[in-house]
Amino acid sequence: MRIILFCSLILLCGYYIGTFVLKETSGFKPVPISAFSKSQVITSEEYDKLYEQYVNEQYHYDLYNKRLEIAKVYVESKEYGVYHVINRDLIVLVPENIKHIHAKIVWCACLADLLQNIYNERFPALSLSTYVQVLRSNYNWKENDFIWAKNLVINSKDPMLKYAQMLFDYEIFSYQILALINEISRAEKLERDKSNKEKNYGARRLREYPKFCNEIGHVYHIMMPDQYR
Repeated sequence: MRIILFCSLILLCGYYIGTFVLKETSGFKPVPISAFSKSQVITSEEYDKLYEQYVNEQYHYDLYNKRLEIAKVYVESKEYGVYHVINRDLIVLVPENIKHIHAKIVWCACLADLLQNIYNERFPALSLSTYVQVLRSNYNWKENDFIWAKNLVINSKDPMLKYAQMLFDYEIFSYQILALINEISRAEKLERDKSNKEKNYGARRLREYPKFCNEIGHVYHIMMPDQYR
């Protein structure tokens, strides 16, 4: 049964993305997504209500707040550097956007499928394989940096991962892919311009993606309800 991964890139800030060497992609099991299926797409308001219900059901005796404190200490120990260099879609703020941690995981899982060329047939006019090669060769992207998220989305029983996949529709997903291509193109153009190389924040963001996805994974495992461990 062929199921395709949805990428939950959040576009409002304008920052966007993206192993062993793989012999072929035909045997890959993609992550299920609503954008390419008949699954119901939910609104942000519906998602927020589901998350509130999830917290009430999964955490007891102030456990949620205790784990928030642990996650907050972990996040504050990270050195993010110059703020405008950071991809705001990836950065985890505790407690401000902790409810979106599942969507960030789905987004990171998308990068594994992107590197495995799973989206090429969906967007034949975009020459995605060319941009994937740029991510590999110029920004050191590897499946191993993102595959943990893909495995988690496929195998976890955590219901919020399913709901997180239902936040975006095909139109938004398509726009996200185009935004990613634009990010790579701008970064490559500035890389060729030696005088502007130090201001190439897009290239710096692209290089930081694997690190931030791993940090998202750490925060999720701190917050993960006991029954899904």
